Amino acid sequence: MRLFIAVNFDQDAKSKISQLAERLKSLGISGNYTKEQNYHLTLLFLGESNDRQLQAAKRAIQRIKIKPFDITLKNISNFGKNIIHLKVKPCEPLNQIYNFLYESLKNDYCITNTSFSPHITLVRKPNFLPSPKADIFGDILPFSYFVDAISLMLSSRQNGKLIYTPLFTHGL
Repeated sequence: MRLFIAVNFDQDAKSKISQLAERLKSLGISGNYTKEQNYHLTLLFLGESNDRQLQAAKRAIQRIKIKPFDITLKNISNFGKNIIHLKVKPCEPLNQIYNFLYESLKNDYCITNTSFSPHITLVRKPNFLPSPKADIFGDILPFSYFVDAISLMLSSRQNGKLIYTPLFTHGL
């Protein structure tokens, strides 16, 4: 089973994120768009996992001792030419959670401590990137989201479609 730890969004936030994706489409940007139901912010990708590792991930999530907090989704950006994403403003609680999870799980998983860049993936393999000067998102961005839970997620394919399913959610 393929697992990751994430912040999931409520339907209001997913609708706003979908509006951003629709604006990208209106610019003529095609590619592999993330489905609305799959919008999330990955805290730590775990990859292929066995039952022992799943239990270790659940225990680590349960030990997170951070109070609920706000994040700000601030602008459209990209990772090279392969991913257009919604960037999250730097946020100390997110960094603390990432560092805690990494330290808690590095011996159970083969994970590397890469720089944490919180984002929500909108488009993979776009045909082109939006101009950084295009101000077509100003009525939507930035917006805040109240993070009050962290989820252990299963990534699977059903009928060729990527499905993200929460296996365990811990309230902050």
